[in-house]
Amino acid sequence: MKKVRELFTALADIVLPPICLICGTYLAKEEKDLWLCARCAACFSINHGLYCPECKRRLPGTETPCHKNARFLLAAPFDFEDPKVRSLILLLKYRGIRKAAIPLAFFLAQYIDRLFTTNDLPAALTVLPVPLHRSKERKRGFNQSALLVKFLGKRIGWTTEYALIKRVKKTASQTKQESPALREKNVKDAFAVIDASKIKGRNIVVVDDVYTSGATMHEVARVLKAAGARIIIALAVAKT
Repeated sequence: MKKVRELFTALADIVLPPICLICGTYLAKEEKDLWLCARCAACFSINHGLYCPECKRRLPGTETPCHKNARFLLAAPFDFEDPKVRSLILLLKYRGIRKAAIPLAFFLAQYIDRLFTTNDLPAALTVLPVPLHRSKERKRGFNQSALLVKFLGKRIGWTTEYALIKRVKKTASQTKQESPALREKNVKDAFAVIDASKIKGRNIVVVDDVYTSGATMHEVARVLKAAGARIIIALAVAKT
């Protein structure tokens, strides 16, 4: 069976040679796993540290965010203004190129490794994606946050969960809301905990693609805290 898969892969590479998701050049054998050429991969500059979820100020360590009403710490390896990062996110989210999640998860894992090397963070963490409403996931064909968790889980040793919370309210796109207040109103009561026993006392990492106003993460964190979650880290690929 393994030889059959290897033969199929070799034939597929001949018919449709894999190309870099950023620049479109043909990939060498050792570059195929990441779907980026070595030159493009080397151009990604990963942020350091954690951030306050309210003002997005860089935090010196893992102390309480400067805004006391924050329920979580913000972690983001990239800024959305970076065109390479933005390109991969848009490929994944709006063009349905699922393999774009592979390099993004790779960089998330690198960022996490750096965080735990330089900060006093809890060792036992449960990772879960921001859920999509079932109608939106059905239309898109997948949940991009769940896909990031899937590939991230292959690189780190944390527990991954996909059904601890659900989206119970169909909301309009956050990108169409013109103010932070409208974003908050749009996602209010949009999420519910499925099994509080698996959340109580746990340290949770919630994964999403982009962190903008934080309205979605704040609402997710609210229901997680109500269910007894301890430390919550919002892990986004990029922040605006």
